[in-house]
Parts: sequence; C-alpha cells; structure tokens
Amino acid sequence: MKPKIIRREYVPGILILLIKTAFILWFLLTLFCLFLLRVYYHSVLQQEDYKKLSDEELVFRYAHRNEHTAFTYLFERYGHLVYGVCLKYLKDTEAAKDAMQQVFIKLLEDLKRFKIEKFKPWLYQVAKNYCFMQLRKPVPIVDNKVELSADMELEDEWHHKVEEELLDKLEEAIKELNEEQRV
Repeated sequence: MKPKIIRREYVPGILILLIKTAFILWFLLTLFCLFLLRVYYHSVLQQEDYKKLSDEELVFRYAHRNEHTAFTYLFERYGHLVYGVCLKYLKDTEAAKDAMQQVFIKLLEDLKRFKIEKFKPWLYQVAKNYCFMQLRKPVPIVDNKVELSADMELEDEWHHKVEEELLDKLEEAIKELNEEQRV
C-alpha cells in the first residue's frame, strides 16, 4: 500500500485548520479554568464573610465542605457559652475549661454525623449532657493514710495536751483567788 500524499495546495488549509482548532481548544480551556476559579472563589469565603453567615450555614460548610474556618467561627461565637454552662454545672474553672475543650472536640465528629437545624440550643444541650456525664462519674477515692513514726504526735493527742495545760493554768489561777472569789 502506498502512503497518501497530500497535495501542496491543501497544506496551507490544513495548517490553518490545525491552528484554528488549537486556538479553540486553548480558548475553551481558558474558559474552563476561569469557571473553576470562580467556583472556588465563591465556595471559599473571605474571613469577614464568615462572620455574616448563620450558625446553620457554618455547620453546613464544616460538615459538607470540610471548611475548618467555619468551625473556628463557631468556636469563637459559642466558646464562652459552653464554658459558662460547664462552669454552672461543674463549679470548677479548670474542670469547666477542660469540659469546654472536650465538647468542641466531640463537635468535630458530631457535626458531620447529625443533621442540626438549630445549632445554639443543640450545643447547649450537648454541653449540659457532657457535664452531667462528668458529674455521674464516680469520684476516685484517694487513700490519704499517712504512716506516723513513733516520735510524731497525733492531732488528738496534741489537743489533749493543750487542754490539760489550759486546765492546769486555770486551776493555778483559781488557787490564787481568795476564798470569797472562788465561789
């Protein structure tokens, strides 16, 4: 089989067709890239735009788009609320701080698992339930027994010695009184 030979008069037309096709492909690729940039720009908000979003929109962005900035803004909005709830029930500042951190760590998973319609009341309930669970945990009993050496005095013995000394001083003072004052 003989290879087909392209006539010389067709070469400029074919080159022009190739150039036009390359230009059209380049133009379409450029449009597609601009479209992707536009979609990306609208999906990732500027920092000040996150402040304008509702709680439910922030939850959606974190849960479905994995935008961690949205979770950060939820923490900024409600960290003090969770801390206050924990402090109310636990009555200890350090325990309340720890509980607040644990509640927000729990939220990292729960926001993706549950459909939350009203975020603030839901978060309040989660924090309250966490505190109740902490209060239900049995308090570890610490064995505070101290072994005393022979030369150490017990508190009861010390109190008895002090009482005896006071009684001795009182009896001496009574003896110094004259007969009329002793009655």
